[in-house]
Amino acid sequence: MALTAMGKTIVLVRHAKSSWSDPELKDHWRPLNEKGYHDAPLIARYLQEKDLSPDLIVSSTAVRAYSTAIIFSEMFSCLASLILLRSDLYESSVSDYLEVCRQLDDSANTVFLFGHNPTISAFSHFLAGVPTEAFSTCAAGIHTFSGKSWANLNPGTAPMSFYIKPKMLK
Repeated sequence: MALTAMGKTIVLVRHAKSSWSDPELKDHWRPLNEKGYHDAPLIARYLQEKDLSPDLIVSSTAVRAYSTAIIFSEMFSCLASLILLRSDLYESSVSDYLEVCRQLDDSANTVFLFGHNPTISAFSHFLAGVPTEAFSTCAAGIHTFSGKSWANLNPGTAPMSFYIKPKMLK
C-alpha cells in the first residue's frame, strides 16, 4: 500500500553523512563520505518500495545535500538537471523552508526536499504541529497535506505519516 494520500506529500530528507576529511574545506562544499554514499540509495530504495516517487526534487545548494538529491534522482530515474536548487535551504530557518514550500508549483503532488539540521527537524515538527523525531543523517520523514495548493501549507497542516532512518534498515 502506498504511503501517499489525496492532496500533497512532502518527503523531508536530511542529507546523507558528509566528510570532514579536509578541515580547510568550507562547510558548504563538504562532500558525502563512504557511509553517505551507502545510506542514500538504501533510503531511496525503501521509499520506492513504499510507492513514493517524486514529482519534484528540491535541494539545498550545499554539496552534501545536492549529492544526496542526485543519488535519489538516479534511483527514481529522474533527470538530475531537473532538481530545483535553493540556496535558502542552507543555513536557514523554518520560515525559509516554509516559503520555499509555499512557492512550489501545485502540479507537483509529491515533493522530496533535501536539507539540513537543525532546520529540517524543526520544519518537520512545524508541519506536524506536534514533536517529531529528530532527523539523523539520511533520515526521511513523510508528511501529508490535504490541501490542493502548497501556498496553503501552515503549522500543523501536514502530519508525519512515516519516518525512516538508515539504522532502521540494517
